[in-house]
Amino acid sequence: MALRRLQFLRKRTFLLCALAGVLMTLSFPTYHMGFLGFVCLVPLLHALVGNRTEPFFSLGLIMGLVLYASTFFWVAWATLPGALAAIGLLAVFLAIFTLIYGFMVRRGGALALWAFPFFWTAQEYIRSVGQLGFPWTSLCYSQSRYLPLIQWASLAGPYAISFWLVSINVLIYWVLRNFTRRWFLLFLIVPLIVVPYLHGKSVIPEKKLDGDLRVALVQPNMGPDVKWDSRFIDRNIEVLLRMTRQTVPQQPDLVIWPETATPCYLVRQRKHFIKVRDLVDETGLFLLTGSPDYAYIEERDEYQYFNSAFFFAPDRREIQRYSKMQLVPFSEKIPYDEKISLLRKINMGEADFTPGQDWTIFQHPKADFAVLICFESIFPQLAREFQERGADILVIITNDGWFGRTPAPFQHAAIAIFRAIENRVSIARCANTGVSLIIDPFGRVGHETPIFEEQTVVADLPLWNQSTFYQRHGEWAGPACCLIAVAMLLMAVLRRKDPDRKGP
Repeated sequence: MALRRLQFLRKRTFLLCALAGVLMTLSFPTYHMGFLGFVCLVPLLHALVGNRTEPFFSLGLIMGLVLYASTFFWVAWATLPGALAAIGLLAVFLAIFTLIYGFMVRRGGALALWAFPFFWTAQEYIRSVGQLGFPWTSLCYSQSRYLPLIQWASLAGPYAISFWLVSINVLIYWVLRNFTRRWFLLFLIVPLIVVPYLHGKSVIPEKKLDGDLRVALVQPNMGPDVKWDSRFIDRNIEVLLRMTRQTVPQQPDLVIWPETATPCYLVRQRKHFIKVRDLVDETGLFLLTGSPDYAYIEERDEYQYFNSAFFFAPDRREIQRYSKMQLVPFSEKIPYDEKISLLRKINMGEADFTPGQDWTIFQHPKADFAVLICFESIFPQLAREFQERGADILVIITNDGWFGRTPAPFQHAAIAIFRAIENRVSIARCANTGVSLIIDPFGRVGHETPIFEEQTVVADLPLWNQSTFYQRHGEWAGPACCLIAVAMLLMAVLRRKDPDRKGP
């Protein structure tokens, strides 16, 4: 009988972890259930805080596999081995987090439950650092469409929003553990939601901001099967040229083509380069385009390849360039293969790009701007650094065509809303197959295109010249949670173990 009960408890614990993974997945776009961000971790808390038999590592691994497999399955469209590696490593990372937090549960006493928001936010922040960085599923992004609730990201950044959400999860769990005696404490949640909401409503302008820079977004809708077929290079470029010429009557100040819009080494292949150069000179348009690039390193006798963006200005021979610095792990690069020679022998079907080194600020007569290429837009540190270096607006170019009709293009686009709010900066996002859109400094989205349709968007971007607390002081919530989590862990280490303790 005892064995049967133990088996039941094990199954229930594992199901709770899997349920947490499912609920968290559903909290992100495009499922329209962002409210689940306030409760999605309650099942995990029940599994962890009440656990006395199962290894904490396995509990985190189960949630991680469910969460990341259901969120990142689209990576397999580009590289199946890369998808398996990314999902597996992220799940192991979450398992390590639950293993460490499990020590708090067994040694931290009542402190353990209230330590959870610090530990969770710390692991989100750590997951954004280095070449393995992959912060796509940070809990804050579940609220990307609830604009009044997230305006305070301009003060504290995205990880403070995550901390807030996790704290509400903890409070709900704590009340539910003894609902008959604590039910009235649920009212504590009201000010935790109402205060941010009222703050957000007070700072968002009622009227649309005046536009200062007219941009044209060219969404050519080139599927991967056609885009990278050498037989269609001329046709692909002609589509871009035709769509750009159609914007001339609207007199855009800046025309934007998406990531790797020209499926060739544009500045190295004269035939295609001349076509783009002539277009710019004839029309007087300023043009930004994504394109692959390479450089020969003589001392190593090798070529390096880059995912780059080039800025063409009329009657100006100089072409500014920016090369993507934060590459997609296991898709664009094997992390740390430049330091560990053994990793260079691994082949997962990934590209072999080299990260760029230069923080390029493109010079435009009306507004200087910086470019985030695709994956880079999910890193708040990059957007803030470009703002610090003088960017008046941010441009995101991306190619999400690899991911098909999955939630990925919509989730990717929604994350950019946070970058706008954090820095109070306008964003122009141009995607090969969608979603292309305009975001104002308060996260309001306009001119959003459908996916897998040829579209041209011409819109006016407002320039905002007021810096934010977050922009001035940088990311502080994430590091602060790391320090506090370490301090709590040390307290648990020094605390004498009580064998009769029943948990928090």
